[in-house]
Amino acid sequence: MSEQSRSASADTSAPDSEAPDSSASLSGISELMRGYVAWLSQVAGVAETEARLIMLRAARVLTLTIVLAVMLVSGWLALMATLVVLTWQLGIPLPLTLLGLALICFAAVWGLRWLLVRELRKLNFNQTRALIFSNPEADSHE
Repeated sequence: MSEQSRSASADTSAPDSEAPDSSASLSGISELMRGYVAWLSQVAGVAETEARLIMLRAARVLTLTIVLAVMLVSGWLALMATLVVLTWQLGIPLPLTLLGLALICFAAVWGLRWLLVRELRKLNFNQTRALIFSNPEADSHE
């Protein structure tokens, strides 16, 4: 047999011999995809569980923060009442004592407001601010 006839017969038999290899590679790819989907669903399940735990923890933290705020206000009022009684027993007129404590409370509120404004200025929402306060007519002409 000549070389041309051998190569022709090899070319015709080649697709038949590649068919099992291609089905094996397809089954390998499908097995790999099944494994990937199983892994992805496991990761999604863990993420869902963690999200639920985070939400429960966030609710618990919020509850504790509210309780802490109520306790702090109660303690502040008790401290102010104690100071009023002590200064009144020392002979300072009650209206003057109450006025002094009100001024102290206002000074504390002003100090906390100053801290809040300072912290809010540190937040940079430049892109959001630009979107909110941009002039749409000026943007359309550019």
